Amino acid sequence: MSHSVFVAMLLAALLAAAGTARAQTQRSGGESQRIMQQYQQVSAEKTALQAQVAQMKKDLDGAKAELAAAKKERDELKARAAGSSAVAAQQVAQVNASK
Repeated sequence: MSHSVFVAMLLAALLAAAGTARAQTQRSGGESQRIMQQYQQVSAEKTALQAQVAQMKKDLDGAKAELAAAKKERDELKARAAGSSAVAAQQVAQVNASK
């Protein structure tokens, strides 16, 4: 084999190896970029879910306060109704007694 053919083959082999190494570096760089994008997406979703949980807790606290107010009103109405029934029963008893 002549010296120039050997040099040409060696040069071709080196260029092929360099191209393969560059492609592999780009793939691994692309892989880490893809992983970073996925991480950022998951992080953004986590932040959105945390905000949603905070809003739901706030809504729950408001609903609990409304429920407590409704129960208080119900108990007051029951007490008033019971008092009215007692007064009415007493009035009926007085009317019956006077007859």
